[in-house]
Amino acid sequence: MALNKYMHQRNIYKQKKPNFKELAAKFDFFDAVAIKDECGRVVLDFRIPSHLSALSKALLMNDFGLNVDFPGDRLIPTVPLRLNYILWLEDLLKSKFSEPVSILDIGVGASCIYPLLGSKKNSWQFFGTESDTRNFRLAKENVEKNDLNKSIKCKLDINTSSLDVVFGDKQNTAYLDAVMANPPFFCDTSDAVGSTTCRSLKRPPPKTISSAARHESQTVGGEVYFCMRLIRDSIRYSTRVGYVYFQCENSLVCHVIRCSEIYI
Repeated sequence: MALNKYMHQRNIYKQKKPNFKELAAKFDFFDAVAIKDECGRVVLDFRIPSHLSALSKALLMNDFGLNVDFPGDRLIPTVPLRLNYILWLEDLLKSKFSEPVSILDIGVGASCIYPLLGSKKNSWQFFGTESDTRNFRLAKENVEKNDLNKSIKCKLDINTSSLDVVFGDKQNTAYLDAVMANPPFFCDTSDAVGSTTCRSLKRPPPKTISSAARHESQTVGGEVYFCMRLIRDSIRYSTRVGYVYFQCENSLVCHVIRCSEIYI
């Protein structure tokens, strides 16, 4: 888990790191995978998906009252980083806190973590799209389990624009304050492998593994083409979309584009 200087100042995990011993005492599912060393310390092996999912599940339950399941063969999001994105969105949309906020999350994944966090923490309204049928089903189950059906509307999006999915109904006059995405980084398997084999010798090896399915980490044209399509689609609906908000692999911060200021 990356807890570093780039974390948002209001991120609760910047101020206080998770206490694994307390989590193990509170949650049986966390205690079941936790490793106890000879000194009584409780640690996790972040190379094991079940350890990653237990930590994310425990943090969401302990700190946000959210009950979320994470399949071991899909992307397991780290809670501190996802909370960072929500906090940056808060800063971006702070002028609208007196009004209902509506956000589209493209590719909610199996956990649907961004809509769940944003709705639970700030009472935001979310549209969420997902192209994988299994992820879509699991995301809806996580939403229903937390009684957030009225705040989060998930839609299956296969081979089309997510914005078309939301705005396709002519009777729909919705306005989106922000469109957010954490795009697949790679264009193919060789691209993904290259990102790990070309690491500088001065950099330590990664402490975690990615459990992401292929479609969650790879897309045609990689992240650059994904973001180009997202911006292009947002231009078509520029009067109905406030901001486009996304992060690329090599960026330390998220990219924000105000749709009304895009010129072509």
